[in-house]
Amino acid sequence: MPLFKKLSIEQMRGKGDIKGLIKALRDKSMHESAANTLIEMGEESVKPLIEAFKGFSAKILSYYASILVRIGEPAVQPLIEALLRDRSRIRDVRRQAAKALAEIGDERAIRPLCWARRKEPTMTGATEFLIPALRKIANPPYQALLKTLEDSDKDTRLGAIETLWEIAREQKLDVNAIEPLSQALQDSEAKVRQMATYALGCIYDERVIEPLKMALKDSSWFVRNGAKDSLKRVQDKLHRE
Repeated sequence: MPLFKKLSIEQMRGKGDIKGLIKALRDKSMHESAANTLIEMGEESVKPLIEAFKGFSAKILSYYASILVRIGEPAVQPLIEALLRDRSRIRDVRRQAAKALAEIGDERAIRPLCWARRKEPTMTGATEFLIPALRKIANPPYQALLKTLEDSDKDTRLGAIETLWEIAREQKLDVNAIEPLSQALQDSEAKVRQMATYALGCIYDERVIEPLKMALKDSSWFVRNGAKDSLKRVQDKLHRE
């Protein structure tokens, strides 16, 4: 038996029956035509698709998210809103939102992803989808992510610097990161300054030496210690070369 009394895809489109088209995505005989129609309808399909995320299996949610990816730019802001709301309850919705944002690749998602990774460090599985999405969007040379170090929100800056340190440890930051990371050594949050010393310590270039020396005078022991360790690592590496 079909899930509902069938109307043709053309009839549903003519009536603006987006909910009907979304239901048709679960009908094997109609799902491809329904998906293509929702994509053609574009922006008006986005919010109903996101609302339909709730209550379905991961496989169905992933399929809905793939349609949003194909819609592209009009889906970005609603997906960001879905990522940030109902943080304690609807993990699967937010997982698919993060994955869709990563596939679309719009840099507007970087700031909210940075914020979310800091706000939810204890949420089970949060890093499983937030961090990969963030890193995928923030492509080399990571200028948009580096720019986020100037954000007025401390959690956003912390999320950004933590991600940059992870990237730096893989030797994927180049000399263009030195200036913004050096500026981060002046941040009002000691944790940001500390992580900036770690990231600079993974860029083996003589231009990181002076900012790290300045950080040896920081008011925080943690920042001073990070600068000391990073300075030694860089100097030892340059000396060997």
